[in-house]
Formats: sequence, C-alpha cells, structure tokens
Amino acid sequence: MSLFTGESINFANTDLGTNSIKGIYVVSKAVDPASITNATSAETSVNIPGVNVGDIVIVNVPASLETGLVFSGVRVSAANTIALRLSCIAADPVDGASRTWVFKIFKLS
Repeated sequence: MSLFTGESINFANTDLGTNSIKGIYVVSKAVDPASITNATSAETSVNIPGVNVGDIVIVNVPASLETGLVFSGVRVSAANTIALRLSCIAADPVDGASRTWVFKIFKLS
C-alpha cells in the first residue's frame, strides 16, 4: 500500500543528502523466526517484492515478542529480501512464534 504519491521529495542541496524518496510503502508480513540459541543473534529472511538494496526499512516490532527475544536490526539483504535480526538474551534458547510484523519501506530507487 502506498502512503506517498505524487512528486518525489528531493533533499538535494540540504544537509540531508541528495537521495530522493520515490515512495513510502507499508507492508505487513507473517514472520516465523527459527529458534535462537541463548546469547546469540540470527537473521530471518522476509520476502517483500519490490524492495531493493539501498532502500530504507523501519520495523514495528510485535508487542507480544517472546521474553528473551530482542529486535536488533533490519536491512535489505538482496532484491526482494529483508533480513530481520533478532537476538536471544534469555538463559535458554527461544523459538519465536509466527507473528505479523509491519515494515515501512522508503524507496530510494
């Protein structure tokens, strides 16, 4: 779903850099991370068609995330793929349940 339509916002000649935002999209996806061993982190790949390396991604973390699991990052790892990084700070491994995550994607290309 596109929340931004019309002309691009161009930040040229400002302190914000020279990238133009081509669109802003909000995508809800079910994500079921694998079990994560205590005191480690792991990435779960999420297929989101149209996302490209260089796009900016912001995540809404589900409020019901298991105790001991911590969101620790997100990146576009390849075309159409977002890598969602979770860390386990519990004493034992934690296997997160499938939950709906909300991704805000700022298209730069």
